[in-house]
Amino acid sequence: NGGGGGGDGSKYGKFRQQEKLLYEVKADEHLVCLWRQDNAVYFTTMKYAWMHNGDGVNRAKLRNWQLYLYVVDNNHVRHSWQRHRQWIPPSVRDKIPYRKLKTFEWRVGGETVENFLSMWYDEKHETLIALSECERRAPPQIVFLNKRNQRGLKKLDIAPRGVFAKYGSDACYDDDGCTQHLLIRHKPSKSWLCCIACAGAGADNECWIQFKLSRETHEIVHRRIVKIPSTLHRKKWLCYDERRDCLIGMQRLSIEEMLNARFDTKLTLFVVPRLNKLLQQQQNR
Repeated sequence: NGGGGGGDGSKYGKFRQQEKLLYEVKADEHLVCLWRQDNAVYFTTMKYAWMHNGDGVNRAKLRNWQLYLYVVDNNHVRHSWQRHRQWIPPSVRDKIPYRKLKTFEWRVGGETVENFLSMWYDEKHETLIALSECERRAPPQIVFLNKRNQRGLKKLDIAPRGVFAKYGSDACYDDDGCTQHLLIRHKPSKSWLCCIACAGAGADNECWIQFKLSRETHEIVHRRIVKIPSTLHRKKWLCYDERRDCLIGMQRLSIEEMLNARFDTKLTLFVVPRLNKLLQQQQNR
């Protein structure tokens, strides 16, 4: 809350005055994803799939889609503040430069607009691994964006046969306004974890999908369902803290619950500490 004239309001006002613009999204593009990976911050942008004209809104006639990958150069952070483990106050001397790493291009497949939920950049193979938008009762998929996309995108089903997403990733089913779904590169288990709530064969209730990926051949070499405790059902997982190996999420809300709650709706955050221990427990069952 930044109102008021003195006290905390004054500090907040000074903070806002010292904010620096990182990137200004253009009128014909949108931010696709923003994430932290190996002490670096990445973000991607794309052109809109629609264009406006005098008669209304029409789909843009694009032969190829393009996605732009950027990395934020944060190597200049003042280490003297880090030694004292204190908050680094903003300063007019600080700049947060960014640079474009890659432009990924692929041929348009029919009239389908590709949307991506979560991303991870494989610098060694110059490949962007993305979690594709998933419809309700459809299998989650990952997509590989690289220089070999001339014939279209390569998609892989993450889940075993008969396992599907329990909720859709579009606004129709995401009534609480959060459309983020996590794809985690989990180093302790040397695997990947898809945190889309799934159900199906062998998983009557909610489950996650854990899999191992060959980044050289872009193939899934092993996959399994991870049955999660009932206390973790109906949650949306927002971020993963790699340093502490913990998962942070929020309670999933339905439109009926929000209407019944009226203006007293509360968003409850949940933390799963020691994620590797949870995965090991479920594997041993």
